[in-house]
Amino acid sequence: MAKSSLTNNAQVWTVSLDGGYYKIVSKADGRYVNEKGNFGTNSYYVDWNTYNIYSDSVYCGIQISQKSATQEKGTFFWNISTSNAVVYSTNVSIDEAKDLVFEFVPVAITALHSVSNQTCSVWTGKNTLSTRCDMDSKVTIYNQLGRVIKQLQMTGERNIELPAGVYFVKIQNTVEQPIFKITI
Repeated sequence: MAKSSLTNNAQVWTVSLDGGYYKIVSKADGRYVNEKGNFGTNSYYVDWNTYNIYSDSVYCGIQISQKSATQEKGTFFWNISTSNAVVYSTNVSIDEAKDLVFEFVPVAITALHSVSNQTCSVWTGKNTLSTRCDMDSKVTIYNQLGRVIKQLQMTGERNIELPAGVYFVKIQNTVEQPIFKITI
């Protein structure tokens, strides 16, 4: 997982099908992610720099594919080390307990000040993110690096003090909710 605070797009990725496998590209600068989990410096090759992606509907496993897997002597999955580096697992079939370590959070709505839908609203004030939910909801706030800043279970209105920046707000309840991208 790349870490950067240089741009609001630091952890925004385009995931697209290419040759029957998934290609992962940084929105910040258009670089592809190579078979080692790093930004590619060589030319992009569909048979080297694409992946299988498995999901349990919350977390995803990313498996290197095709020729890169052959070179690596297997079809390994990416894992995250204790120092937050991408490393390979040693298994060749998915181990849900250790391989489902990534979460893709789709960015459906972007707003500078407020967004809402039929059950929840999110808006900002000076160093404050406010939420109002008309039904019991789990609210998770991520920073632009994808780290969870705050999680709460709530009904009603809450104000959360945060430093200026870009945040993603994920709301979970019985109604399908988009992910809100908010700038404070």
